[in-house]
Parts: sequence; structure tokens; C-alpha cells
Amino acid sequence: LETLQTAQYRARPLNGVWATGPFLHNGSVPTLMDLLLPAAERPAAFIVGNSDFDPVNVGFMAPADGTGFSMDTQMPGNANTGHEYGVTLSEADKLALLEYLKSL
Repeated sequence: LETLQTAQYRARPLNGVWATGPFLHNGSVPTLMDLLLPAAERPAAFIVGNSDFDPVNVGFMAPADGTGFSMDTQMPGNANTGHEYGVTLSEADKLALLEYLKSL
């Protein structure tokens, strides 16, 4: 292999991305549908700790009994802001994108 002369970020493949929630580098967005919302409309807090898949919003459902880890995006280091790619898509396009990502 050839050595690159400049530092580069290589994004990981999207295969199985539907099963890797919560999303963003710090796990601050519970579902891919939430990731397609403007940052101001994303959940400020949610519970993590369930392995039941949410096929509609593409992520994991909150535990029914309320137990688990509470992710508070207002805490330092937990911000869910930025990364607003796709927020202006129509609802139909967002749903189509989610269906595509589920197929990977």
C-alpha cells in the first residue's frame, strides 16, 4: 500500500448503520430519524439501555420500565448539535433515506 502524504479522515462503511445507535460520535442522538431533524428539535434527553429495535425511526426503543442510562445532551460533552445534513429533505425523502439505510 502507498503511504498518503496528508492526513485524511476515512468514514467507515454504512453497512449495518441501522444497528449502531445511538448516533453521532458521543451517542447523543437516539435514532436516525432524530438525526434528520434540526439540532434544536432533537431530543434533549433520552434513556439508553434497550436492545429492542425501532424499525420506524431506526434506532433502539427506550426501555419500557424506564431503567437504563439517561443521556442528557445539555451536559458538557453530550451536545447533539451540528451535523444538520438532510434536515431540509421532505418527509417522503427522509423516509426513503431511512428505508435505504435499513437495507445496508
